Amino acid sequence: MTKRGVIVTEIQEVAMTHIGREISQQELRLIPYVHFVLCNGGVIDVHKVNAEELGIIREWMDEGLLFGNNGDLRTTKRFWDYMSEVMYLGYAAKVE
Repeated sequence: MTKRGVIVTEIQEVAMTHIGREISQQELRLIPYVHFVLCNGGVIDVHKVNAEELGIIREWMDEGLLFGNNGDLRTTKRFWDYMSEVMYLGYAAKVE
């Protein structure tokens, strides 16, 4: 059984389908926090993310997957669906 939070083939397939590229391990680990933020006020706590993670969030914004200003983070339906599927595969599903 694969450990939680580890990239598997199915996750990369979902990434290619939804965002047109593969993702890094760091992106996979950041997705649950961004999902949490979007559900709870939309404000990234800079004390809970490092510079690399902030860079990933900026990249997602540049790709049009996330948007917002003044701490009000929002997402597209496409990215929301992607995050949900990736979290299921990477954290909730029993992967063998």
